[in-house]
Amino acid sequence: MAEITTGVNSFPTKGWKNSPLYRFWHHSVLIPLQQELMGSKMKNADTYNSKVDELIEQSKHMLALEEGWDEEDALPIGKAVWENATSFLRAYAGYIHQHYEIPLELPDINPLRDGSIDLEWRTSRGRLLINFNKENPREASFYGDRYGDEDCIKGNVDIKGIREHLAIWMKNCL
Repeated sequence: MAEITTGVNSFPTKGWKNSPLYRFWHHSVLIPLQQELMGSKMKNADTYNSKVDELIEQSKHMLALEEGWDEEDALPIGKAVWENATSFLRAYAGYIHQHYEIPLELPDINPLRDGSIDLEWRTSRGRLLINFNKENPREASFYGDRYGDEDCIKGNVDIKGIREHLAIWMKNCL
């Protein structure tokens, strides 16, 4: 073993493994515990991502909706609108889970009569509605609050990339 030098004084490492400090600093459980925590984070991320994927897969049925699917004059849901909504959901859910280590509660994915799609969250902490439509394929409109117009947020958001202000609001209010 090498010798550890601490400025002017140095001490040999012989017998170091028998010292109380070595046992404290080199506790054999620390490394496996860190690996277990990392493993559980990865497993949790995989489980969460599979729930997001499952929700998105279930929403594919709306691509088969034909004109008049509501027994009136509802428009079909275009594939581009569905892809925009689901990729937005996947991006924000993944971002919040990765950066804040919390899973975002999953929304309802609803087709609307005008051919647009809503992502809708209603939780005990707040509500958020994000609408995707074919007239404005690069932006989604949103409105959210914590009920009673507290911490209200609304506007349009570019659907490509993550907007930190919206992700933070989602993390804190949903």
